[in-house]
Amino acid sequence: MVTRELQRRWDSLHQPGLPPGEIIRGQEAQPHSRPHMAYLDTLDADEKSRCGGFPVLENFVLTAAHCNGRKGDSGGPLVCEKTAQAVYTRVSTFIPWIQETMRRLQP
Repeated sequence: MVTRELQRRWDSLHQPGLPPGEIIRGQEAQPHSRPHMAYLDTLDADEKSRCGGFPVLENFVLTAAHCNGRKGDSGGPLVCEKTAQAVYTRVSTFIPWIQETMRRLQP
């Protein structure tokens, strides 16, 4: 659940007028320390979306699935009888597909 305070803090990270790639309220990280973070602010069919992720390659940012908007799927947790259900999958089985997709999409 997003509270007003959390939304206010998240909104404060986005500063209109700054060019993409700027470091906002942070500092440049030491190489190979992996503290990188990406902020995505998108507008799709008049629906504004904010999401975080982290770079896995120079031109790829890994985000949660809900960051791609609601495309007819649940777009949120599955709720059965007023209880959120846990859904787990072994991500390692998808690594070959992920790597092939990233290779295919390289410019």
